[in-house]
Amino acid sequence: DRSLPRGSFQGKVVLLTYLTSAIWHGPDSGYVVFFVGAALCDIFGRTIGGTALANKLMQVIPYPIIFAILLCWHQFTISYTGICFPLLDFDKWNAVHRNFGYCLHYIIPVGIVIASLLPKAPRKKTATTATDSK
Repeated sequence: DRSLPRGSFQGKVVLLTYLTSAIWHGPDSGYVVFFVGAALCDIFGRTIGGTALANKLMQVIPYPIIFAILLCWHQFTISYTGICFPLLDFDKWNAVHRNFGYCLHYIIPVGIVIASLLPKAPRKKTATTATDSK
């Protein structure tokens, strides 16, 4: 969408890209769940990352701790959604998600809503060059 500022996050474009990948791979439900789950995780990460709360936490918590937390979070979300890719069959991957209580089915959408309601971090101003002002 060219009406938005350059570099702004466009969730619809991200979701459409992942849905296109799901369709490309085939009609199996495992592909759809994997790619939609990956899209929602991507949207959640970008939405929460742009909040003032996330910026404040990045300033207060030491980087190695944040790195460890995010590494565990990403491993879990990739594994949770990624198990659908090789299993493909609804009954198989649904059994895995059922054993986890469908936790990401709730956490990610609720997290996206909450993150979108949080105050946004102030955008860093970039230095303009002579070519930008022409």
